Amino acid sequence: MLPRIGRLRKEHDHELVRRVGRRTSDQFLTVKTLQTGKTLTRVAVVVSKRVDKRATVRNRIKRQVRGMIEGVYQKLKPGIDVVIIVNPAALTISRKDTETRLIYLLNRQAIIK
Repeated sequence: MLPRIGRLRKEHDHELVRRVGRRTSDQFLTVKTLQTGKTLTRVAVVVSKRVDKRATVRNRIKRQVRGMIEGVYQKLKPGIDVVIIVNPAALTISRKDTETRLIYLLNRQAIIK
């Protein structure tokens, strides 16, 4: 589990990253990042009702993506806010493919050391 301090929790922070941040995406995931200049890297995972109407499914997807981030969290550069948006097509691919695509998108954003 990501440490509480490593999570982007405030709606204002989410909106700032969405409006101002850099975007990289494919048909399954979208990664938006914003350089903050702080010492921490904070991460948020967003799964909308377009992905699935059931909250249990959306929460399971969020837990899986957070687990994927947990593996690379120590390698992320400090001082960056990251919002990962899961698209509806992500339900059609395996967890391993999702993880591969997520790491690829993070590398494209150049936030992995």
